[in-house]
Amino acid sequence: SILKNNSSIEVTEFLIGGFDTIGRPMVVGVVILITYLIATLANIVNIVLIICDKRLHKPMYLLICNLAVVDILNTSSASPTIIGVLLVAVMTSQ
Repeated sequence: SILKNNSSIEVTEFLIGGFDTIGRPMVVGVVILITYLIATLANIVNIVLIICDKRLHKPMYLLICNLAVVDILNTSSASPTIIGVLLVAVMTSQ
């Protein structure tokens, strides 16, 4: 027998919770900001070193370079929004 899912649920909103109950959102925002800056800077240094050193133009290092680019894009998609929400919430509540 084949089981079918007959439920029809329409999702209209998606909320990520958890940051509204933090006692010190400024501290969390600063920690995320520092982590974001370190990760971005480390990946940029990685990319620059691989580009500048001709001995590193091998498939393994090109893969590492591609992973660094993907990491920069991935962290740049959500982190600035989270940082902005946490720091703006602190600024508007004062």
